[in-house]
Amino acid sequence: ALTTKEEMQSLNEELMTINLQYRNKTEELTRLNNDMKNLLDNTEIGTIFLDNDLNILRFTPQVTKLFNVLPQDVGRSITHIVSNFDYPSVETAILEVIERLAGKELEVKTKKDEWYNLRIMPYRTMDNFINGAVLTFTKITPLKSLENMLTTLHSYVQTIVDHIDDAAIILDQQQKVLVVNKKFLKLFHLKEEQIKDNFFMEVVLNNLKTNKLSMLLTESNSEEKNCYLEHHFPNVGLLKLMVTVDYVKQTDQNDYTGIIVKFKEQQEAPTNEKQ
Repeated sequence: ALTTKEEMQSLNEELMTINLQYRNKTEELTRLNNDMKNLLDNTEIGTIFLDNDLNILRFTPQVTKLFNVLPQDVGRSITHIVSNFDYPSVETAILEVIERLAGKELEVKTKKDEWYNLRIMPYRTMDNFINGAVLTFTKITPLKSLENMLTTLHSYVQTIVDHIDDAAIILDQQQKVLVVNKKFLKLFHLKEEQIKDNFFMEVVLNNLKTNKLSMLLTESNSEEKNCYLEHHFPNVGLLKLMVTVDYVKQTDQNDYTGIIVKFKEQQEAPTNEKQ
């Protein structure tokens, strides 16, 4: 009887230890769950978790700006939830991500003209199994507004450059081609995509096939410069040009924000530059 009593006492102690461990694990999971909830709720990124059947597992409050979803919608298919953005094939995109195990990024616009970056990624378990998808929505309305402003500004600059009498090309501070006018393209028989976003000296060496302008932009000062260039250009033939470099300076500062390079046909070289 004593042995049975000791065994019962030992078993009871083991059960108490297991119960304590279980309680500690439960408290740890509760803390982790609370931490995760607060993290997701306090970010500006809307997140929604779906299973393989596209049923909603959980979502953050920000998602309500994009879907007419309520807490009681957990367990329902996202296909039954009305979205507030213009992308009707979101279901197809989610299924593609789950099937192909490759993420997808999209830009979507809400009915209130707000823009979001939609990122769809496979939901991976700790054992590396795919168990659905995670959708995150990051607001990019200010970025899209800036993008539209830059597009408008670029169009304005392009119009101005096209009205310059000479062939002209606009460079940024790193001497990359920003804008080129139609006269330049016509003069050298080039297409915009051949030179846009390339470094100016790459254009000079690879497209114009000359190294006679190599010193023109390498000098340290940012004062106006010019040089006479007589050269047989590819698909063009012999041209005699006066090349002028103007620096677009910031107001009341010596730093420049851009460079304008102009090419003007000139029949004779200046007396001090005859080749």
